[in-house]
Amino acid sequence: MVLPPYGAPSRELRIVDDGARPKDWSGSAEDWAAFYAHFVEDVSEHISPKWDMATGTWTGASAQFATEATRRELDVVIKTLLAKGIMDQIPITPTYKGPLPKRTHYWLYAIEDYIGPFLSRLQSGEPVLPPADKELEQKVGAHPANSIYYYDDTVDLQQMPSLFGHMFQHKYNGIFQTKLIFRRARPQQTAFMLGLTDFEWRQAQANVHTGNHPALISGHCAQGLLFACTIVDKLLSAGRQMEDIPMEAYSQFAVDFGDRRVFGGVHYPTDNIASWIAVMRMIPWVFPENGPTLLAFIQSAIRDRSLLYGAIEGAFSAPDQPLLPAWTLLQQELAPADAGDVA
Repeated sequence: MVLPPYGAPSRELRIVDDGARPKDWSGSAEDWAAFYAHFVEDVSEHISPKWDMATGTWTGASAQFATEATRRELDVVIKTLLAKGIMDQIPITPTYKGPLPKRTHYWLYAIEDYIGPFLSRLQSGEPVLPPADKELEQKVGAHPANSIYYYDDTVDLQQMPSLFGHMFQHKYNGIFQTKLIFRRARPQQTAFMLGLTDFEWRQAQANVHTGNHPALISGHCAQGLLFACTIVDKLLSAGRQMEDIPMEAYSQFAVDFGDRRVFGGVHYPTDNIASWIAVMRMIPWVFPENGPTLLAFIQSAIRDRSLLYGAIEGAFSAPDQPLLPAWTLLQQELAPADAGDVA
């Protein structure tokens, strides 16, 4: 069986990202074009093939093993993530001491998927927290960036949305267009085609979900890493020392933001692998002042704190695995972290 591509995204989503290099890109337009072409080629060779609209075929070396690799990774998701009910567990938030009760991955997933989900619940009168805490919960649930409060409750919730928006334009812009090159169908679509009846996915709300465009890359995964880097970069540039920054909290947030998309069944693990690789390669270009420190920070976060990384490590690295090329490419990007660890 050859898996079909995702259909055409909506017009609104096609213009979310203009494809231009990020505003903080420190190189030239030519540097960006070379960077992007190299990334696309590596993904099509090792992770997922590109869809050729002219011929109606998948292209790239990965096309030879894409269907079996997709079947294998969805099987890993079913057996190691969905079966454990991780979405209904409370994430590790090492420094959180705030007044609100800790929430599950699913609660945070809902915030991160759609702006204002819990604000609407509160306005409808649904009992979420005692009345004294409703105002704070409104702030936490009002924007995807504010989920970071559960990792570092000292953040200024008024500043997080604008900082997230700055990250989107200045660090992330250009990467979304990758979805229109690979046209990868979402896991729920391919699981159905492959007859994987045990596969389940979660929506943030009954009728709302942002996963209505191709799967690769995972925008949430890339945004979580870049947002955490943006905060740490801002603190370092303001003169804060590493030992004075809650790096454990930001490391966990950085990977959880994207991991939750796989826990929820709306992304493949390899979508995150592609996102991890893209961000690690981008960091020196979009964070020129603190690039080496932030790269080591993200490498360590992926390796040591991502539940997804831990779940796929053994399954993807077996010699007979069609997923081995993706795993090998990821290890090449993580290798420099062996020289030091900052988280």
